Amino acid sequence: MFQNYIEQHSLFNEYTPQSVATIRITTVIDDEGKTSVRGSHLRLGTENDTHVQSATEVRIPIDLMTGALDEIGYMPSYLTIHSHPTSHKSFANVIIPSFGKCVDVVTSLHLKVPFVRCIGWDVTIDKKGEVVVLEWNGGHNGIKFTEATQGPAFVDMKWEKFR
Repeated sequence: MFQNYIEQHSLFNEYTPQSVATIRITTVIDDEGKTSVRGSHLRLGTENDTHVQSATEVRIPIDLMTGALDEIGYMPSYLTIHSHPTSHKSFANVIIPSFGKCVDVVTSLHLKVPFVRCIGWDVTIDKKGEVVVLEWNGGHNGIKFTEATQGPAFVDMKWEKFR
């Protein structure tokens, strides 16, 4: 696999210039073949991380309608914080650039793999404001954080009937 070098959007550099910030967007596809977004959060590295790592990341919920960061972020232990622990930049009143474009990209891509009912997409925004898809996860896609901070997100899917 080959991927271009990513120069992330200047907003993300304000938090952590040494690692690429990722936007996790969780999508589902229903029985009628319609995709929808069920949760989203920004994942940031800390200190000298060269990439976002689950052991040290900061996660901040993103409002699905506006693309605004929640004013509260979470450390891996679910300790709440109001600003990045390294840069000290606040999460309040911050809008993710091109968030609507991110949603459009991942919901259209999900239609290409309809047999995967729930996908966690990791995307970022580059310095030109374009969406860059980093990866997608069809299993172990981090719905616990979505459920804890934005849920319940999947009750209409009737997945509790599966065994």
